[in-house]
Amino acid sequence: MKLKKNLNKIISVTALVAVLGSGAATAYAGTSSSHFTKEIPRAGYDTTGAQTKADSSRDGRVEIEYIQYNREIGAILAKSGGDNGTGAVEEYDIAEGEIRYLKNEITGGSQVRLKIWGNPFWTNGTEVQGWWKSN
Repeated sequence: MKLKKNLNKIISVTALVAVLGSGAATAYAGTSSSHFTKEIPRAGYDTTGAQTKADSSRDGRVEIEYIQYNREIGAILAKSGGDNGTGAVEEYDIAEGEIRYLKNEITGGSQVRLKIWGNPFWTNGTEVQGWWKSN
């Protein structure tokens, strides 16, 4: 009897972990925002982890929470593999606390990353934190 109760608990916990795990996997779909903390190197750029773009007709979105040294950055949606997305428009002069919508013509189902950069004349790197989504 005790073995059966323990077995039922194990099955219940396993089912709960499976349900929670599947929810975590879908959190990276392009309709959900992902948090990022990135170090933009001096005279360079950085990219976030990928999201799957769900809808071809929707703009991406970036919200900047923090930029070290009170600087401004640029951003664009880029298809994974390094190419900027078809029809993707670069946004410039994004300051801390701003939200920008990232116009693009990237097809649904594509793996997409947020690409951010700074001023090539900065003398050091800059930490940036925020939220983004591809749809």
